This record gives sequence, C-alpha cells and structure tokens, in this order.
Amino acid sequence: MRRRYSSPPGRVCTGFGWNGPGTPQARRTRAAASRSNLFHVDALLSYQPVPGTVVFAGYGSDMVDEDAFQFRGLTRTDDAFFLKLSYLFRL
Repeated sequence: MRRRYSSPPGRVCTGFGWNGPGTPQARRTRAAASRSNLFHVDALLSYQPVPGTVVFAGYGSDMVDEDAFQFRGLTRTDDAFFLKLSYLFRL
C-alpha cells in the first residue's frame, strides 16, 4: 500500500509540519553574527571482512586558530577516538 502526500500551494513539508508564507516557521528572525576560528577534522575507516560484519574506527579533532583561515597557529583543544563492531546474528 502506497501513501502519497501533496502539499498546499506555496508550502513545503519539512518533517516538522508545513512551512510557508503565514506560518510561524516562516516568521523566524536571523541569529546575530558570530566569529569563531574553530577548525574540526574527522576521519572514519571501515573494514568488512565478511558480509554482515563491519568494524568502524574513527578520530575527531578540534583546533582553534588565532587568525581566521590562516592555519598557521592551530592549537589542538579536543581529541576523540572510537571503535565500533557490528555483527549480524543469523538464526
């Protein structure tokens, strides 16, 4: 059984309700400008030895730079490592 959804003209379904002219979601105000020199790097590796078994390993790093977009004085602030093993049990 298929269900089809159609939106009223000029409105878009965002998953949180209808968004369009005259709706509360359309009358949002912009946030104040901010300046941040945070630089974030992520790496993800995956290995699948057999179908149904996957090993994930990852690393994330947060760094701060003194001047925006110079990438010369980066100072590491946070590091994160993770390892995940996924296995499919068959009955």
